[in-house]
Amino acid sequence: MDAPKPKSDALYVRATSEFKQQFREAASKFGMSPSEVLRELAQAFVEGRVTVSPPKHVKEFYNVPGSED
Repeated sequence: MDAPKPKSDALYVRATSEFKQQFREAASKFGMSPSEVLRELAQAFVEGRVTVSPPKHVKEFYNVPGSED
């Protein structure tokens, strides 16, 4: 098994305190830290294993093609 590469950069996410606590609790149910979950989600997104859909109540989603009603 290859040794993990050292982390040399950071991604920052702004969230409410309430959401942050909910995220921590959800991550802990999987035995993971919030950082581990975010790294896995980001890697899966880059690899095309997950996609992001705009919420139905939002007309525009950061200029994603096909996200406007």
